[in-house]
Amino acid sequence: MLRTFDKHANGTATHVHTGLGKDAFGTFVEATDLQGRYDSMRNALRDILNQLQKAVDEAQHKAELTASSYEEHEHRTAKKLKLAGDGWSAAAPSKASENAYQDGLHLPQWGNKNPD
Repeated sequence: MLRTFDKHANGTATHVHTGLGKDAFGTFVEATDLQGRYDSMRNALRDILNQLQKAVDEAQHKAELTASSYEEHEHRTAKKLKLAGDGWSAAAPSKASENAYQDGLHLPQWGNKNPD
């Protein structure tokens, strides 16, 4: 949408699509002043749209880089991760994760020990 609007807000195409030619308001002093203000406003809007388009393009580019980075990380992780036959646990856990698991088995039980 921005590109379509920008296309029509640039140069002489604006006058064709809006119907405001050079003498659209007349040739008297006030009309000429109004035309000058109209041109200034149109140029300011065009500049704002250009800045907005650059910001949108930059945000899109950064989002694509972020998505690509996540995909690469996921791919590398998937290559390293081998699952056991149960399809859930790691086939070859690291020593650190194995130690953490074993330590977790020996944690004191909390809560009510006698449910009766």
